[in-house]
Amino acid sequence: MIAEAVIVTGLFITGTPAVLSRAVSDTAAYIATESEKNRDSFMKSLVLGQSLHKSIHDLQAVATECSSSGWDGYNADPVSADTYGLASQFLKVLPSYSQPTSVGAEPDGHITLEWYHSQRRLLSLSISPEGMLYYAALFGTSKQYGSEPFLGSVPQPIINMIHRVAVA
Repeated sequence: MIAEAVIVTGLFITGTPAVLSRAVSDTAAYIATESEKNRDSFMKSLVLGQSLHKSIHDLQAVATECSSSGWDGYNADPVSADTYGLASQFLKVLPSYSQPTSVGAEPDGHITLEWYHSQRRLLSLSISPEGMLYYAALFGTSKQYGSEPFLGSVPQPIINMIHRVAVA
């Protein structure tokens, strides 16, 4: 009998997968684990993993700087450990060519990732502690905005927008 499984790969964070596998058999779980190890090895390379390492470093700096209430000099909410964890997972499952150009925090405690090509070609993505991804994008005179749940992999509409900003 062949067990059917949907496997989502990622990197390990503190002993747990960066992306939760939906494996339903021992074989599928093994494949998911090995895929995670392979991606981890791939991203450790100096050249291929450089943009991820920079993004993670920037995220750590923002989370540290914005970890207490009022970090903006007003009444900003702190960036929670949950938000930091989700943002870190999100960065690790992005394709290596598509890391954001900047990482920041918002007064509501969300983490913001931005992909910027020009004033008329950019994407801003906000990650909430509940795992929602809120986005606003500008492509010339066209605007796109909305939300998608983060379920361990980058939603295809967001991948498409990142591609339009960063690659196209």
